[in-house]
Amino acid sequence: MQHDQAHTTLFEVSWEVCNKVGGIYAVVSSKALEAVEHYGENYYLLGPDLGDNAEFEETDEPCWKALREITAQRNLACRFGRWAIPGRPKVILVDFRDRYNQGQLLFELWNRYGVDSISGGWDYVEPVMFSTACGEVIEAACQTLADPADGPVLAHFHEWMCGGGLLALKQRAPFVGTIFTTHATMLGRSMAGSGFDIYKQMAQINPKHEAGAYNITAKCSMETASAREADCFTTVSRITADEATVFLGRSPDVVTPNGLDMRVVPDYAKDRSVPEGFRAKILDAAERLLRRELAPDTRIFIISGRYEHHNKGIDVFLEALAGVNEALRQSQTNVLALCAVMGGHSGVNPDAVSGDPSRPSDQGPYWISSHHVYNQPQDPILNACQRLGLDNRPENHVQVVFVPALLNGRDGFLNMKYEEVLAACDLGVFPSWYEPWGYTPQESAAHCVPTVTTDLSGFGLWVREVQGHESGVTVLPRRQTSYADTVSALRGVLLGYASLESGQLAQRRVSVRSLSGACSWEHFYPYYLQAYDQALDKAVARGALGAAPSSASLTRVLEATMSTTPTLHSFTAVAALPEPIGRLRELARNLWWVWHPEC
Repeated sequence: MQHDQAHTTLFEVSWEVCNKVGGIYAVVSSKALEAVEHYGENYYLLGPDLGDNAEFEETDEPCWKALREITAQRNLACRFGRWAIPGRPKVILVDFRDRYNQGQLLFELWNRYGVDSISGGWDYVEPVMFSTACGEVIEAACQTLADPADGPVLAHFHEWMCGGGLLALKQRAPFVGTIFTTHATMLGRSMAGSGFDIYKQMAQINPKHEAGAYNITAKCSMETASAREADCFTTVSRITADEATVFLGRSPDVVTPNGLDMRVVPDYAKDRSVPEGFRAKILDAAERLLRRELAPDTRIFIISGRYEHHNKGIDVFLEALAGVNEALRQSQTNVLALCAVMGGHSGVNPDAVSGDPSRPSDQGPYWISSHHVYNQPQDPILNACQRLGLDNRPENHVQVVFVPALLNGRDGFLNMKYEEVLAACDLGVFPSWYEPWGYTPQESAAHCVPTVTTDLSGFGLWVREVQGHESGVTVLPRRQTSYADTVSALRGVLLGYASLESGQLAQRRVSVRSLSGACSWEHFYPYYLQAYDQALDKAVARGALGAAPSSASLTRVLEATMSTTPTLHSFTAVAALPEPIGRLRELARNLWWVWHPEC
């Protein structure tokens, strides 16, 4: 049944609302304008209140008045406002800290839904508390902003991190139609990251056993329960749908591929004046790091995304670059390879970016990274560059620059936004081993940059199967292909682009931009609408909508629970030390004494 969007309220929950962490940020933020056009002021996004959320603008609009009152009554700390992106959607940032008795919350998830949280650390508990609080906020909103008596209510949750909210709503507000989207399975990502070929051996995998082996039982258990309990379960590609069927025990109801809003992505295919300005800034910054001039016709290649060395194909990229460097020794062709991969760092390295030749590198013979990298001796990219001879010697024809910082215009080195850096490049290289969809190659194509992806990415398969051709997008074979063969194939692609004539490169920019138009939200958002229809059908079928309470009948808020089992409350016992040895506690809880001279 097709729902009436004008009278439907949609809540969407993600850890990456006003909080850029990974690809889900791109999904939610780029889709917002399309969602607002369909649901208008009845569209709400919920994210974590981190205190300094980027792009969040707190507002005091009349629409928030009633919700402020009821959330205050329930001690739900929230901030209300707008997300400063196209569409300016309404946003509720939820503060979940100090709200729950952790043990009691996790016990209830086990008791009601069989969620095994016993091995979950803080990286599991924190998002569970956040999403549970979001579920409570949505339930409160159903009595103020979105009275179910006036029209149906939908709640869409992204990834296992938001599963607690879906389960909370199922218990507290069953009249809400729920949707759960997994953008990658926890088990698939973990196993693939260790080099395991999950697609070749999927039928032999025991999900529960492997989750324990990889110490991700709690996250997988939450993910499985969320997929099982949702009214509609979706994932982003057919390749991930097959994975979810085996690992989560439920086939997705709808495949919802990721799109981009092409209305807000500039078309640089024909007029390259703006990207040429970006290119000049990149070359200038690279010259300072490398302590030498780069030829004006240097080709710029880029790899970006999560710092998953194997899953994202960073290992393959660097191996292939080493082959390119060797092949170009007798030529006049030069390549600048940008590794714009966010990793742990403690800020920009002033010595590295100074351009001062008297400041020696601590990363090998020459500088590679623009920032102080955490655990530098064990960093995979820096180690691979040294091992493969990509150490930025003057005689090298391939120079590698590693920028581990978020490219938000304030990174301290390039001082450019990611989209600006991307638009200046000549080739985007994303040879992923595990890539449920692949926003990075899709964004690259949208910004008129020819792109390499693989047949293990949802986007790569979409290019092959739906488009039927590869207009400027090279789909590298990785399925049932050896590592060495993959490196060899990518080396050939990189060499081809390194020596490609400017006219041919310009033609490929036009082709990839044209291809991107076919994967815009204009074409892909209807799959979300299909999922929302199915969720509401389920809510109607169980009679939940008819049982929805009316806000007019609610005059008092009372929250209570009944249980025949004990209710456990945490407490803290602190042992007081005698004053003469009181500072022993300080020594025991930090390591400053290791390097402090007086100790």
